[in-house]
Amino acid sequence: MIYKEKNFIFIHIHKTGGKSINHALHKFQDSVPFKYRLWNKIYSKPFNKKQIYPEYLMLDTHTNALEYKKYLGNDYDRFFKFTFVRNPFDWQVSMYFFMKEQKNHFQHEIINKFNFNEYIDWRVNEDFQLQKSFVVDEQDNLIVDFVGKLENIKNDFNHIQDRLNIQTSLPHVNKSKHKPYYEYFNRKTSNIILEAFEEDFNFFGYEKKLI
Repeated sequence: MIYKEKNFIFIHIHKTGGKSINHALHKFQDSVPFKYRLWNKIYSKPFNKKQIYPEYLMLDTHTNALEYKKYLGNDYDRFFKFTFVRNPFDWQVSMYFFMKEQKNHFQHEIINKFNFNEYIDWRVNEDFQLQKSFVVDEQDNLIVDFVGKLENIKNDFNHIQDRLNIQTSLPHVNKSKHKPYYEYFNRKTSNIILEAFEEDFNFFGYEKKLI
C-alpha cells in the first residue's frame, strides 16, 4: 500500500500480520482527490459507469517492492518502505489454516481437501513463493528500508511509528485458529520446509530448526 500523503509504502506479505497493520494505518491512507470523487458521484452511479480512482490506489494489496519500484521509478527512493515477515514454519501453518477457514479464498477448494502433510507437498511443488521475493530486486538486493518480524511486532511497529512520526493502535485481526505451529510437523515435513525455504531462513535470520 502506498501512503503518498505520509510518504511511506507498506509491503504486505500474506499472513505476516498485514491485516492488523493495515487496520492500524487506515486513518493515514490517502484521500481520493476531488476530481475522482466527482466522477464517481456524477457519472458512475447515474450512468452505471465503473468507478475510477488514482492508479496507485488500485494496486494489489500484496504488490511486492520491485513492482512498486518499477511503478514509481526514481520517486521510489523518497518513500520509507517497510514490511513484516514470519518464521517459515509458522508462516505455512498459518497459511494452511487460513485458506481452509476462508471459504471465499480463491484456493479454498484446493486446500480444503488436503491434510497438512499434503498441503506442504503442494505448497513447495505447485505454488511456491518466498517471503524474500517481496522485498528484493532482480539481483537479490534488499530494496526496503525496514523488515519487521511478526514475532516482535509490537516493538517493531513502534519503531515504524517513531520513524514516521505517527501514533496509532495495533489491533490483532484475521487470526487463524490452530495449535502451536511445531505440533503439525514431522521429520519429513520439517526437512521439506528447511530445504525449500532456506533462502528465507538465511535472509531474515531465522534459526534453521523447528523449535
